[in-house]
Amino acid sequence: MRDFCLKNKKLLLGIFVLAIFYLYLAHLGSYHLMDPDEGRYNQIPREMLLSGDFITPHLNGVEYFEKPAFQYWFTAIMMKIFGVTEFAGRILPALSAIGCVGLAGFLPTKAKNELGWNPQSTSFEELVRIMVTHDMQKVAAEHVASVMRTNLAEYLEKGIVK
Repeated sequence: MRDFCLKNKKLLLGIFVLAIFYLYLAHLGSYHLMDPDEGRYNQIPREMLLSGDFITPHLNGVEYFEKPAFQYWFTAIMMKIFGVTEFAGRILPALSAIGCVGLAGFLPTKAKNELGWNPQSTSFEELVRIMVTHDMQKVAAEHVASVMRTNLAEYLEKGIVK
C-alpha cells in the first residue's frame, strides 16, 4: 500500500481535492439562507438580474455599496446559471474558503522548496515577508534588465556602443 501511495501521489492528491470539493459544496443548497447576511447578499444580485443594472447595487430599491461589486456580479452569474437558489448564493464564499485553505497549504510548501524557509525557526509573518521580498526582487531585476536591453538597443542604433 505504501508503494502505491508513493508512486501515485498526484492521483491521490487529485482524489483528495475532489473529495474536499464534493464534501464542502454538495450541501450548499440544502438549507435556507441565514438572516440577515445571506439573505441580503443574495437579494442584491437578484435585483441586479431583474433590473439589468449591474453597476449600482440595490437592496430593496435603495443603493447599497457596502461590499465590492465583484461578489454581486459573481453571484448574479451563478444565479443566471443555476437559478435563484441558495446554492448559487453560497458558491463564491465556499470557493473562497477552499482557496484560502489551499493557499495556506501551498505557500509554506513553495517557500520551503524554493526559498529554503524553515518552519521550525521562522514565523508565518516572516514567511510572507520573505516571499514578498523575493517576488519584489525578481520583478525589480526583470525591470532593470528590460531597461538595460532597451538602452543598449538605443545605444547600438545610435552608434554610441559598438
